[in-house]
Order: sequence, then structure tokens, then C-alpha cells
Amino acid sequence: MKSDESQKSLNSEKIENDLRKESEEIENELKKAEENFEGFGSLAIKIQAFIKKVEQLTTKNEELETKAAFFNKEIVRLSNLRMNRRRELDDEMERSNLKPPADFTEFSETATKPLSDSDFFLQKTQRVNKILVNAIDVFESVKRQGKYIERTNSKIKSGLLKIGLSRQLVEEIDRRYLADKNIFVIGFVLIIIIFFLFRFMLK
Repeated sequence: MKSDESQKSLNSEKIENDLRKESEEIENELKKAEENFEGFGSLAIKIQAFIKKVEQLTTKNEELETKAAFFNKEIVRLSNLRMNRRRELDDEMERSNLKPPADFTEFSETATKPLSDSDFFLQKTQRVNKILVNAIDVFESVKRQGKYIERTNSKIKSGLLKIGLSRQLVEEIDRRYLADKNIFVIGFVLIIIIFFLFRFMLK
């Protein structure tokens, strides 16, 4: 029994000694944080963990409890100080008439510079070319889909013949289907071209 109590006492002393070392590290980090707020987030987490460890001590330790309370007040104070400094910096930037960087000024002047007739028509031509290229890509995609449809159509025709339908009836069904497909493809491509032209006219 005495052995168990002595072991608990030794463990408690070790935990308290570790907490004292941790408190010294926190004190040093608090001093650094007050200068430049570097590592403020990790310090706040470390302090909260320290406070929790002190609260979980089996025996009351006024020294560590006092340090825990002090650290808690300090992290709150530093948090408020950090927010105030950020606010002051924002206010100072708003009050000062800072010139934009040179490259930004040059870009702005270039962007607002009126275009010559040749540049204007060049831009329009490039946009039209882009529209046509996009339309051609869409048309090619539709053509590729058409090949898959043709293969499916051939399989359907073969199946209809196998189940006993006459070739004349199958050809009639195929002709009507192909006519509908061509109307769909032409209409789809026209819609895409009109869409791109409409976007071009709005720009």
C-alpha cells in the first residue's frame, strides 16, 4: 500500500516538474510573441493544453495554478493587442495615399489606351476565328457521335431483319430515322454557332 502511494507521489512530482519546465518555455514564447506575434496560434494552443493539465492534477498546486491563470490572461491580452495592431495598420493604409506599383500603373495605362483600327479589327478577327474553331470542334464531336449512332443503327436493322420484318419495311424505318438525325445534327450545330455569335455581339 505504501509502495503504491509512494509511486503515485513520484509520478505526481514528475508531472509537476514537467509542467514547471513547460511553464518556463511558455514564458519565453510569450515574450517573443509580444514583439512580433510570431507563432501566436501555436502558443495559444500550448497554453490551453497547459491549463488543462494543471486542472487535471490530483494534488492542488497553487504555484502552477497561478501560472495557468496568468498565462490565460496574457494570451487574451496579446490577442486583443494583435487585433488592435492589425486595425491600426489597416487604418494607416487607408489614410495614406500610396501609389500603386510601377508595373500596375503601366498595365493600367496600356489597358486604357485606345486601340487603333488595325488592332481593333485584329481582335475582332481573332474572336471570330475562335468562335469558328469552337463550332468546328462541336461539329466534329457530333460527327463522332454520329458514327456510334450509325453502328447502333446497323445492329438495329440486322435485328429487325432477324425477327422477320421485310427488308423494304426496315429500309423505310431507316430512311425516316436518318432524315430525323440529319435535322437534329444541323439544328444542333446552328444553335451552337448562334450561341457563340450572340456572345460575340455582346462583348
